[in-house]
Amino acid sequence: MCKKRFFHYFIIIIYGALLLCVLNGKGNLFGSRVDWLSQHTVFPDMFRQTFYETGKLLPEFLFDIGGGQNIFHFTYYGLFSPMILLSYILPFVNMTTYIAGVSVVSYLCAGCLLYMFLEKHFQKESALWAGILFLTLPPMTFHYHHHVMFVWYMPFLILGFIGIDRYFTKEKNGLFVISVFCMILTNYMFSVAGLVFLFVYAVFWILEKEHFSWKVFLKKIFDTIIFFLIPIGMSGFLLLPTAYALFSNDRSGGNAIAFQDMIVPALQEYFYVPYSMGISAVMLVVVVGNLTYTKKNRAELFLTVTSILMLLCPIILYVLNGTLYIRGKALIAYSVLFLYQFCLFVERSQQKEIPIKNVCLISVTGIMVLIVLRWENAIVGGLLLLELCILYIFRNFKKIWYIAPILVSLLASTISNWSSEIYVTQAYDDEMYTEEIAELMEYTEGKFYRTNIAYRELDTANRVYGENFHGTSIYSSTYN
Repeated sequence: MCKKRFFHYFIIIIYGALLLCVLNGKGNLFGSRVDWLSQHTVFPDMFRQTFYETGKLLPEFLFDIGGGQNIFHFTYYGLFSPMILLSYILPFVNMTTYIAGVSVVSYLCAGCLLYMFLEKHFQKESALWAGILFLTLPPMTFHYHHHVMFVWYMPFLILGFIGIDRYFTKEKNGLFVISVFCMILTNYMFSVAGLVFLFVYAVFWILEKEHFSWKVFLKKIFDTIIFFLIPIGMSGFLLLPTAYALFSNDRSGGNAIAFQDMIVPALQEYFYVPYSMGISAVMLVVVVGNLTYTKKNRAELFLTVTSILMLLCPIILYVLNGTLYIRGKALIAYSVLFLYQFCLFVERSQQKEIPIKNVCLISVTGIMVLIVLRWENAIVGGLLLLELCILYIFRNFKKIWYIAPILVSLLASTISNWSSEIYVTQAYDDEMYTEEIAELMEYTEGKFYRTNIAYRELDTANRVYGENFHGTSIYSSTYN
């Protein structure tokens, strides 16, 4: 069994590595010209340079950017992320190379950790396929080279799920506390949704106990909240000043949201796209199928209903995004629980415990209603109908053929997103340092100037060209 497990890890790693090689192409760095080059590599480089200059892990002020800035405006970019802090002991490694390398390692580790989490609950083959599907999801293949902060927390999140298993089976919470603490430090913004989904899984565990009573349930909920508060409290040194800095800047409330958008889901925010879970539309069949399973317990009913609410209640997205907008990116972390339910669905379907014909009928009816309510749902609805037909045809086949249509649809959406991506080449990165900039740096040595680089402004707005460079410009997702 141990050999089989390691063989599955090997398959996941090889699959993920090959997929990244194919998508990345020849001669490209594992990074996008959008945001990755202008934000997600330069801010960590600035943190590292500031540490070398001041000797402080947490300097209060960034002197060399935007005419001088409060550093807590930029904790979003991983100021205390364990992945960024590791680069401090590697001064000889270019930060662009470092970020690309860490992204690849994190991506592959996330796939292996998901397998580790699921194989404790399901057959190893089901967990293997879930791990492969996870690495194929558009947000995973896209953001690891685009907006790394959207996904870098993923290994710590999955460790958090494993930590909850450990807490409820062995009453040890060390793994959970450390994992969630690291997740928050990696990205405080997406850790909010991560904490919500971890709590959903904790409630699932509590409800799964055989002897249920409201008294025991409420006590367990209280105990769970307490141990959730531990890593949040440990992160207070970063969260409190960050909250103060963000609430006092110019980026205030979100745009007005139409009433229809608050109650009628826009399916394009959930399926296929990288700025959400990116799941295949047939995943809607998963939650419907698990809902029709007659032997489900209260815990599985809770998890299934929660997933339906995530897909059909835009107001949840509105809340998880801090009431700024209704966007699916807050649900990227929920893909872990979706794949948990996917494993449930596949194993029950293979055992003929879920009536696929009825599930397809319910799903078709539901998608038609959603198309009537919002015509924009027609594209996703059409893809769902196509996948349902394929699923129904393969319903009596072995598991590999059962999963193949879903994998193909995810690969198609992943490749579609890749085809429109513009990667950074080594030559393009080298052009960041022109002869004129080198002359400027030589001229300012031993003097003080505030400087603005009028060359490839989007790429250079946040770039600090050395110890004597003091910029005036800034371009950030957390606008100040």
